[in-house]
Amino acid sequence: MARQACEGGLHRERTRERNRFMPPLERYARFLTGHAWTVLVAVGVATAVLAAGMGRLRVSIDFEASLPANHPSCRSTTRSATSSAGATP
Repeated sequence: MARQACEGGLHRERTRERNRFMPPLERYARFLTGHAWTVLVAVGVATAVLAAGMGRLRVSIDFEASLPANHPSCRSTTRSATSSAGATP
């Protein structure tokens, strides 16, 4: 009897009541598992495209360039750096 209830859909109805997003997620999971080779090829192509573009990335570690030039605290920092550059300890 219990097995018949699960196969008959009673368990599915209770799950659907608790989680209304399950049907779209279930469709997505069924698509992924049903088209495994297509998904694998698509992920491989996306990975290759991203890996090819990595050579054009540049990293700039310039703290002063990231600060706003006209901000008062930045101007005072720049002034104090230039005035202390000529001072001797």
